[in-house]
Amino acid sequence: MMSLNGAGWTCDGESVSVPHTWNVHDACDGPNGTKMSPWNGDSAASTNSYLRKRAVYRRKLLMNPSPQNRYFLRFEGASVNTDVSLNGKLVGVHKGAFTAFSFEITDLLISGENELEVGVDNRVDTSTQPMSADFSVYGGIYRPVWVIETGRICIDPLTDGADGVRITANPQTGEVMAELAVLGGTNEVQRFKVDGFEMWSPENPKIYSRTLKICQKGCSDEIAVRFGFRTVEFRADGFYLNGRKRQLRGVNRHQDQAGKGWAVSPEDEEADIRMIKEMGADALRTAHYPQSRHIYDLCDELGLVVWLEYPNVNMLSFTDEFETGMHRQVREMIAQYRN
Repeated sequence: MMSLNGAGWTCDGESVSVPHTWNVHDACDGPNGTKMSPWNGDSAASTNSYLRKRAVYRRKLLMNPSPQNRYFLRFEGASVNTDVSLNGKLVGVHKGAFTAFSFEITDLLISGENELEVGVDNRVDTSTQPMSADFSVYGGIYRPVWVIETGRICIDPLTDGADGVRITANPQTGEVMAELAVLGGTNEVQRFKVDGFEMWSPENPKIYSRTLKICQKGCSDEIAVRFGFRTVEFRADGFYLNGRKRQLRGVNRHQDQAGKGWAVSPEDEEADIRMIKEMGADALRTAHYPQSRHIYDLCDELGLVVWLEYPNVNMLSFTDEFETGMHRQVREMIAQYRN
């Protein structure tokens, strides 16, 4: 995997470093502040004191592609709607601010210098949530970007922006089923058992890891996965974890920080989660939307039960396009975070 993070990007012609938020001071500068962006005049956005617009990111992409391999662009998050072009040709479009997405670029890559253009738009779109919210809908490529290189047959990095692996861990037996989606080949189901396994809980946040491999028609690929064992149940009298009733005590978290907007660093995220754990919480609601994979990894490692939700906030649109988009965003959320 090749990182496209850091310098080398422009946003509307100005040099920037990705991850990036173009309106970092909005909602953090106060009602009489001097740094906050002006409204864009959009009637549906005029109740929100933050800049809503379309911006264009560009960068050079130096590549020497092999005809034996496949290449994918992966965006961990861009807000809200994104269109990606390579060498003047549209690669794909993604709607939604909070889930990852990938596009294959194999057939568009040339040897040498490639031109990557990414349009990102946080204006109101009545087919995509959130249209309006009680938080600032920042704009930008605010999570990491990668180029993935694989063989002609590979574990699927495309479908629903997930990593192509669905883990089911049996908390009674320690048996694990891994369902692998394969591009260019045959899907696989692999099974293994964890002997002497321990149940995950806030007091004992036990996480296991496994490297899964495929080998088909001379092509091989592998992926590292993490998982745990637990049971979660809601009964008439409350919440049960691993068969025991539990009163959860937690907080909400938004993913922004003054001076950075949504483009926070892994160190910022770790500081937040450690502070939440140290204050005695055992639960976290990632309000009001899916946050970074790193956040959920930290919660798994440190012992926080997480409530994760689809960003259905403030405004609804009762159209077929909205309903289709809602289902797709929920499906992406589940596929990307269920493990």
